[in-house]
Amino acid sequence: MRPNPSELHNSPAPLPPAAAHARARVRLGIGSRLALGLAVVAAVIAIGHGLATETTRQAVQSLRNMQIEHEPRARRAAAVMETLAAYDRAVIEYLHADQQADLESITTAADELDRSVNHYFNDAAAPAITAPDLQLRIEIAHHIAQGGKLASLAGKRAQWLAHRHALLDGVQHRIASAGGSGLAIADEQLLLRRSLAELAAALNSIRSNSGEPEALEIKEKEFSAALARHNAELSRSPGRAWLDLVHEDFGDSVRLRRAIGSFDALNRPARRSFMDAGTTLMAAAQTQFQEPARRDLLQAAGRAAASAELAEHTLTRTGIA
Repeated sequence: MRPNPSELHNSPAPLPPAAAHARARVRLGIGSRLALGLAVVAAVIAIGHGLATETTRQAVQSLRNMQIEHEPRARRAAAVMETLAAYDRAVIEYLHADQQADLESITTAADELDRSVNHYFNDAAAPAITAPDLQLRIEIAHHIAQGGKLASLAGKRAQWLAHRHALLDGVQHRIASAGGSGLAIADEQLLLRRSLAELAAALNSIRSNSGEPEALEIKEKEFSAALARHNAELSRSPGRAWLDLVHEDFGDSVRLRRAIGSFDALNRPARRSFMDAGTTLMAAAQTQFQEPARRDLLQAAGRAAASAELAEHTLTRTGIA
């Protein structure tokens, strides 16, 4: 049977041998397609792992910098502030004490302040020293020396004050032993000598007065006037030697009181200057030491948080891919 011409016209033409071979090569089996898919997944995972590793490394590095550099520097800056305040407090408390005290507290506070300043500038990850920082370090050293000088002078003042009190106590003891507190007679009665009673009353007024120097000077003049009024009587009894000792001890106490007053008048501006310098140094240390260290610490913490967040986003995008 001869074929229909229309069927011959509609049937596809046979492929050339080369095209047929290429089409057979393009058609992949299911194994090849699975292998290709796994290769793509592996590539995505590898790329995502690399990105996540890099961002995680940045986060870890930021945390390490914060722990090694910024956080210790912030602690050292805070230590400078604390020890500076402690030193000023120790010196001021010593200056305000009227009795002689041990300088150990001031020496200890000065050593701690000097140590904290050295740690701030010399320990690992120390900041770059600028001219204002160097000037501040010099001023802190001068402040320590000034506080030690004031404390030494205050110790001398305390010695004068203690000696004055001892002299007045000695005068009181002499008046009391001579009958200033009364002589016992029959029927438990006390015989008071007017001269000694006036001296005892005037001296008690001096010893109990801790007011202004002008008030003390008035009381001292009253005691001296009482001695002068009863000079003849007291020369006979308790005697000239007793009277000379009272005059000598009381005169020394007056000279010491005047020396203390002169010292306070001269030393008061130095004390005020020391306290003002301490306030200025605290403000400068906060501006030049503490605030930059705190700012760097906050910035390092922000960078660490940003790197961690980026690593998390990278892992998320890798999972989606």
